[in-house]
Amino acid sequence: MENSKVNLIRSELDMAASYIERLFHGIIDLSDLDFHPELKKVIKPYYQEIFHLLNEQFFQNILNDSFRETSFSVSLFREWVLDAFKTLEMVSRLGINTDQLNVYIDIINCGYRLGRELHLFCLRETDLVVELPRTVITSESSFNEPVIDQVDLTDNSDFGIRNFLQTDDSSADGRESLKDENEVEDDWNELTLPLYQVREENIASSEFGGSILSYSMGVLKKSKELINKGHECVFEKKYSNALVFFERSRRLHESAEILTLIGWVYSLLNNLERGKKFCLKAIEVDPDYGPAYNDIGSYLLQEGDISESIRWFNLAKNAPIYHNKEYPYINMGRAFLMQKKYQQALDEFKVAKKLAPHQKQITETIKKVESLLAPTEKKTDVFDDFSFLQRSKSRAEFEPEFQ
Repeated sequence: MENSKVNLIRSELDMAASYIERLFHGIIDLSDLDFHPELKKVIKPYYQEIFHLLNEQFFQNILNDSFRETSFSVSLFREWVLDAFKTLEMVSRLGINTDQLNVYIDIINCGYRLGRELHLFCLRETDLVVELPRTVITSESSFNEPVIDQVDLTDNSDFGIRNFLQTDDSSADGRESLKDENEVEDDWNELTLPLYQVREENIASSEFGGSILSYSMGVLKKSKELINKGHECVFEKKYSNALVFFERSRRLHESAEILTLIGWVYSLLNNLERGKKFCLKAIEVDPDYGPAYNDIGSYLLQEGDISESIRWFNLAKNAPIYHNKEYPYINMGRAFLMQKKYQQALDEFKVAKKLAPHQKQITETIKKVESLLAPTEKKTDVFDDFSFLQRSKSRAEFEPEFQ
C-alpha cells in the first residue's frame, strides 16, 4: 500500500489511542474510578472485540497471554489496549497489505467506539472535560439521530451550534444536526457526543496523503478554509452558520485565534458570558494572544463594568501577539469616554492613530474629543455622537487578524 495511506492509518491509530488514554487518565488517575462496577461492563465487550480482531488475523504476537478474562481488571485492560495500539502502529510502519487494511480500520473504529463509551461514562461519573480527538479522515456518526440530508443554511433563525453529524468529509454541504441553543460545546450527552469512524473510501479519497508533515499541513490548510467560510457567514450575518465552520476548524486545529473567533460570534448573538468563556480558553491555549484579552474587555464594557474592562485592555496592550495593536487603545478610549475622562480618552485615541494612521475614523474621533476639551465647548455627555465607537451587533468590536 502506498505510503500516504499508511501514514493516515498510523495517524488514526495514534489519535484513537491518545483519546482512550486521556479518558483513562481522567477516570483512573484523576477520579479513582477503576473499581466502579459499571466500568468493567463498559469496556469488556471492546476487549473481546479487539482481542478477536487481533487473534483472528495476523497480530497474535501483540496479545499478552497473561491477560485473560480470569485476570481482567480495568487497569490491566488500560495497559493492554494502549500497548496493542502502540504495537500495531509500529507494525504498520513496515507496510500494510491491501487485505490488511480493513483489519486496521476495524480496530481503529473499535477504539473510537470504546472512546465514546468511556467519554459517556466520564460525563456521567465525573466533572472532567475531556478533549475530543482531532481527526481529518474520520466521519462523525450518531447512534440515535439520523443524518439530516439537507439543511437550509440561509435560515438564520436558530443561533445554536449545528452539530455536524455527517456521512462524509464535506465541509459545506449542509449536513448538520442542530444542537440546543443553550448547550455549551463541552456539555455532551448520549445524543450529541460524536462517534468517529474511519471508512475505506475516506482513506482512498483523502487529499492529505504523503508524509506526516504534509498530513499536518493539510489539516492546517483545511482549518484555514473553514475559518474563511466562517468569516463569509459573519459578513452575511449568518452567525449560526459561522459557528458551524468555526467549530469544524477548531476540531482540526484548536488555537487561540479560533477560540477567540467563536467567542466573538457568541457576542454577536448577545451571549457575552459564553463569549468570555471562549476568550479565557484562548488565553489558556496561548497567553500571548492579544485579541482574546481585548475581547474580554469589550464584553465587560458592554456589560457596564468599565474599570474591569480597562484592566483587560491594558493586558491586551502588553500582549506580544497582536497585529492590530490599535484596538485595545481604541476600546480603552471608549471606556474613558463613558467615564467622561476626555483627556485620557484623547491620549488613547492618539496612540491608536500612531499605530494605525490609515484609519480616518480615528482622526474624526480625535477631533470630536478635542472639541469637548475646548474652553468654549459645553461639557455634556456626547458619547452618542461617536458612531465609530458604538458597538454594532452586525459587526465585530474589532476585526481579528487572519493573515
